[in-house]
Amino acid sequence: MKFVDVHCHLDSPTYTNVDELITRSKENGIVGIVASASSLASCQHVLSLGKKYDIVFPTFGAHPEREVSEEEVNKIMGLARAHRKDIVAIGEVGLPYYSIREKEGFVKIIEKAVPKLRRFLELALELDLAVVLHAPHDEPAQMAFEAVSDMGLKRVLFHWHKSKPDITKKIVDKGYYMSITPEVCYRERDRELVKLVPLSNLVLETDGPWAYGGEFKDKLTEPIFIRRAAQEIAKLKNVTEKEVSKITTDNASKLFNVKSWTSR
Repeated sequence: MKFVDVHCHLDSPTYTNVDELITRSKENGIVGIVASASSLASCQHVLSLGKKYDIVFPTFGAHPEREVSEEEVNKIMGLARAHRKDIVAIGEVGLPYYSIREKEGFVKIIEKAVPKLRRFLELALELDLAVVLHAPHDEPAQMAFEAVSDMGLKRVLFHWHKSKPDITKKIVDKGYYMSITPEVCYRERDRELVKLVPLSNLVLETDGPWAYGGEFKDKLTEPIFIRRAAQEIAKLKNVTEKEVSKITTDNASKLFNVKSWTSR
């Protein structure tokens, strides 16, 4: 069976031995790790990882929960154009939520971030790349959905989606993807999402080094965790793990246009 971790911050200093992580990943059927960037320095780091490891596929972006200057955005966009053949998506980009949800008028703060998101979406269209969206929960998810659908993007990932069923249905009906994390092994919200969304719209991610609870508590998050997520998805969907492996890997291949994941 083959698996792809579609969203991992492999450049994090938490990963002190990437060589060993890559070896373990390969031994456990991981054929692709999409290394999402969060800043200009992060873009440069994941680029170097992609050149070093054959299963690492970089994306370039600026995390929307950060304060990002126009200068940094311009440099990231220039780097993406210069390294178009080395990256598989624009990401992680999107709209803020966690950093501003306690602030007064937080919806207006999200709205003000939409133009910056649209700049990155225009870049994805220009370079014919997928988009990895950070748009958690209701308001950011709705606004991000409106932006990508209005602009005609076809290959879109709502990473670690957590929103109301009506927004989820819009995303599914548009043919966009949502990624499921190992939280599906112990969190009801994620389990309900899996029941609601067809396998044809699902991919797997860790968002490493995000730390999980349950059976993963106190363990360093790494791509091999998605195998347990696949097992739980299989139970919830009443299909085999092999079927989950095949469909989610096929979905990832289509999303990021990486044919080698299905031919290895």
